[in-house]
Amino acid sequence: MREVMSLPGQLTRVPGARSWILGLSNLRGQLMPIVDLRQFLGSGVTPAVRSSRVLVVNHRDVPAGFLVDEVLGFRRFAEVEYQAVPPPTLVRCERFLAGSFRRAGDSWPVMSLKKLVEHPSFLQTAG
Repeated sequence: MREVMSLPGQLTRVPGARSWILGLSNLRGQLMPIVDLRQFLGSGVTPAVRSSRVLVVNHRDVPAGFLVDEVLGFRRFAEVEYQAVPPPTLVRCERFLAGSFRRAGDSWPVMSLKKLVEHPSFLQTAG
């Protein structure tokens, strides 16, 4: 992940794109697709509200932005807190999980953005 930002004010829709592709945004002179992560995962549409954020990732030097409900903060974990077994989730995202961190009875799922952006369903952007 490269950065966390607010939802851009201007998005240009892409004709023929799947509904989870909200459009293209200009991020410091570079075009970046904005994807509704919740909608891509099949869990409804993410409302564009004040707390919504875009997680900007670079994959093979190509940026993509994932719209999420909110970002509650950042956490650092020690390697010994990592477990390769992903926890159960409410959202249908198990195929993109790479394990979890466990601390004080809490479980923090780890989403593999690499698995996500390389998944065949993500690469099929035409509607």
